Amino acid sequence: HQHCSTPVICRMTIRCSQLALIKLLCHAAKHPSSTVNGVLLGTVDADGSNVNVTNVVPLFHLSCPLAAPTEVALAQIEAYTSQPGSNSSIIGYYHSDSRIAASELSPVGRRIADKLAVKQPNSVVLVLDNKRLASFMSGEPVTADNQPFEPFTREASGRGWKRAATSSVSLADGTWQSLLIQISGLIRGQQYSIVADWDDHLDDPAKDWLNPELSKLGKFALPGQQ
Repeated sequence: HQHCSTPVICRMTIRCSQLALIKLLCHAAKHPSSTVNGVLLGTVDADGSNVNVTNVVPLFHLSCPLAAPTEVALAQIEAYTSQPGSNSSIIGYYHSDSRIAASELSPVGRRIADKLAVKQPNSVVLVLDNKRLASFMSGEPVTADNQPFEPFTREASGRGWKRAATSSVSLADGTWQSLLIQISGLIRGQQYSIVADWDDHLDDPAKDWLNPELSKLGKFALPGQQ
């Protein structure tokens, strides 16, 4: 077990629950012509070597989210994770660009990721790679080199983000094949459209950004929502 004296110097293990990745993929599927983003919830070891993503909260699907709604959203999500019995916190950010060839972190993404890194220096960013996602959805076997999620970590200087070359995403539960079956079923039945992000919530406060309905559809349950 290596110890990271400075964030992101050593290899990082990133494990994601199927629930987290299904919400992320549904968010991207609902807004195929938009750039979407959200925050990752879970736990990170003190030295940053183990990242466990247990859930996500979809944020926006507008091209340039305003600073004020972003601040409000992050404050409310933080309040949610600070409730008694919560064993997760905001540990990172996800981003899916509307452009097929894009698999970089955009300026907007960097700004939000930088903000999250102030409180969690070992935070991680997952960027959805659209080309690899197409391969995944077509049934191509997933390897460390072609998985649809590209992890980014902080530069050692703390002044930017870089591809986490030695890190890859693994599933905390189930397999890539079972994830493909779940998300394919949701897309085929157009049930992915029930996912609500903060843009939806601001438009209609009745839409719940915790997305308990999606958890039930995927046969998952969140803490406090069983």
